[in-house]
Amino acid sequence: MGNFVKNKSQGRFGEQLVYNYLQLAGLEPEFNIDKETRHLWDLQIKVGKKTARIEVKLDFLSNKTNNMAIEVLNPISGKLTGLNITKAEIWAVLIRDSDNWIVFLTKTSKLTMSFCKCILTHFVSSFIIN
Repeated sequence: MGNFVKNKSQGRFGEQLVYNYLQLAGLEPEFNIDKETRHLWDLQIKVGKKTARIEVKLDFLSNKTNNMAIEVLNPISGKLTGLNITKAEIWAVLIRDSDNWIVFLTKTSKLTMSFCKCILTHFVSSFIIN
């Protein structure tokens, strides 16, 4: 239970950082407080008549690994998570650089295509090399 509470509070911290960032950009973000959809997206913004949902993730190890993690599965429960189930149009990743947090925003659809290409390329490369 300790890791769940820690992860949940870290997630809320990340969501608050992105919320603040969006406010500074002149937008009016809202937290997703609906228990039924909470696991599918975290924030939403309205731009004109359109609404965009945002999934927020923190990556604490990217500054050490030089890689960005993309959540797709909970290894403990075996359930699909993150990119596999999100209904968000925008994917936000927070990466720590010394004392600062850097926010990367991208369209979820582009990330999905890029991620699939990356996995396929890695798989094919590994298969050919081995």
